[in-house]
This record gives sequence, C-alpha cells and structure tokens, in this order.
Amino acid sequence: MDSSESTPKVIKTYASKPRRCPACGHSPVATILYGTPAELPVLERKLEAGLIYFGGVRSLNGPAWRCSKCGQNVYPKTKKLDSDLNP
Repeated sequence: MDSSESTPKVIKTYASKPRRCPACGHSPVATILYGTPAELPVLERKLEAGLIYFGGVRSLNGPAWRCSKCGQNVYPKTKKLDSDLNP
C-alpha cells in the first residue's frame, strides 16, 4: 500500500465478491485463502496477479476478500457481522 493512501477500514459487507474495491475502485479484488497453502505454481501465478491473498489462520468473521491495490479488506455479509458493524 502506498504511504499516501489512507489506512484501509471496513466500509460494508457484501453478499458476494465485489467486482471492484469499495474503497478505491481497483480491480481485481483478491479472494483471501486461509490455512497453509500448498506450494503450487498456479497459486503463485494467482498471487502475483492479485487474484488471491494468503490470510493465515482464519478467525471468525474474518474478511473474505482484499483489494490487490490498496489492501482494503472486504467482509462477507452475515447477520452477526452486520449487527456488530451497525449497532
């Protein structure tokens, strides 16, 4: 992320993967893969293209997608997450 850009923050939740970043409008938005990834050439190519992002160990209510340009995390729509974000 460029130092001139603001720190990413939760904007809102989505029922499915957005086509463009809700913060900066960039495409593609990467799918976050959780767990220990296998070392496969296809995963390396997708990582380099900004199509996937390795998220480590998944936490409950963690983001599902991440902007490959600004780093904005995008969360899946769930009842619990929506109530936490919009009391």
